[in-house]
Amino acid sequence: MTNIVAICGSIRKGSFNQAVLDAAAELVPDGCKVTMVPLDQVELFSEDLEDDLPPGAQALKDAFDDADAILIGNPEYNHSLSGVLKNALDWLSRGSLGSPLRDLPAMSVGASPGPVGTARAHAHLRVVAWTIGMRLWPGPEVLVNNCKDKIEDGKLTDQGSRDFLEKSLKNFADWIERLD
Repeated sequence: MTNIVAICGSIRKGSFNQAVLDAAAELVPDGCKVTMVPLDQVELFSEDLEDDLPPGAQALKDAFDDADAILIGNPEYNHSLSGVLKNALDWLSRGSLGSPLRDLPAMSVGASPGPVGTARAHAHLRVVAWTIGMRLWPGPEVLVNNCKDKIEDGKLTDQGSRDFLEKSLKNFADWIERLD
């Protein structure tokens, strides 16, 4: 069973990006599972704490012990990725315990009320992913634009978006297998 660990860079109630991750958990192909890891208890990164991780950061790192891939819910704040997401990536990529993200297959999804989805945040994530050694999926990004019309009551309801997400997850799972 391929374990895809999912993190969401938005911790607000009713997060559009969490709704896309929840849909991904429903639509992931057979032979895969999505393990959601919340980021709301992860402390702010500090180099002073790298060698003796605080509980939230330790729990985050532990969640990646059996990870075969990472699925990132990537909101766009001020044309970039969120502080919550960057904080999690900093904890996961630093410290004497090594980085569980190095060489880990990664896929980013995002939702935004705007017309371009989270395209600018994805561009910034590509830079960070390359820097810390993640293997970012080269396929088309899942960007749910105008999401207020596509997400209702915390559920991704737009069939076109769901179909594209499902196809993308299938292609991502196939790519993960080819990397092994």
